[in-house]
Amino acid sequence: MNRNIICEVDEPAALHGLVQTGLGVAFLPKCKWNEVKQYTLLPIEDTDNKHVFYISWNETRYRSEAMRGFQHFLLEYYAEGMK
Repeated sequence: MNRNIICEVDEPAALHGLVQTGLGVAFLPKCKWNEVKQYTLLPIEDTDNKHVFYISWNETRYRSEAMRGFQHFLLEYYAEGMK
């Protein structure tokens, strides 16, 4: 399927304006669904879309205990998802 994308916006006000005037559709993360009351929401199921996130840090800089704990949490949490 080919998409004809004319405009992409990240700003919530711009997104709202385009959808409200009938000039677009919005893809929202599930965590934002409860914030949208004025539109009909349609869930997208059985998709293989993935988001890739990266985390980096400077090994030569001081890392607080809280930062090291957060790094450990992220590594452990996402390692579980890879199994």
